[in-house]
Amino acid sequence: MPLPRGPLFRFKNAPAPCAWARFCLYIALAGLPAATAATGAPLPHAAAPSSPTPFRARATGDHAPTLADLSAALLHAVDGTRTRLLVAQMDTLRRAKTAPATALLQRRAARDMEAQQPDSAVEDLGDAMALQPDLTILRRDRAAAAIAGGHDNDAITDLGLYLQAEPDDPQGWAILTQAEVARKDMRAAFRAWQRVLALAPQWPDGTKQRESLRMQAFGRPT
Repeated sequence: MPLPRGPLFRFKNAPAPCAWARFCLYIALAGLPAATAATGAPLPHAAAPSSPTPFRARATGDHAPTLADLSAALLHAVDGTRTRLLVAQMDTLRRAKTAPATALLQRRAARDMEAQQPDSAVEDLGDAMALQPDLTILRRDRAAAAIAGGHDNDAITDLGLYLQAEPDDPQGWAILTQAEVARKDMRAAFRAWQRVLALAPQWPDGTKQRESLRMQAFGRPT
């Protein structure tokens, strides 16, 4: 999933979960470029990676980068634009084995989110998971939809299982941050955001968001 220019969280107030869940679900549509929605238009606050070139593994031999390659490159990304590109490539790999029937359910979920029916999206993504239980990123998508519907505990359950399988996905930790903010557990949100920055040090506005969360979790330093 391409990164927003800054996280779509409003840490000092209630989050904007519908926008975030739509953002997550748009890119679940099989075959779409990472930074475009169903209409082909750029997603809100998403930077289409037009100028940076995709990461290519520098190992001997010409092979496509693996998740491990991309995770390593993410640690050394020079800026937010490069970070967005690398995370989008990681999502492409995680979604590479999406079956046509699963993609159909993902499209339906995206339409549900457009219609502001997050509970229907959760149901569609649950059906997709039943079809492809090994496609773990579906749990991340369903968690985003669950947050939109106000089901924060269900989202955290899905994210816990997802992050056990994909602990190096900064977007999974970012969505967990939002779920914890929605539950008003700011210390848990701060810990989750620390993981985002450990994996993606150049996440756009990441340091600013960390300090905002720190102040809400622990108060202003004396």
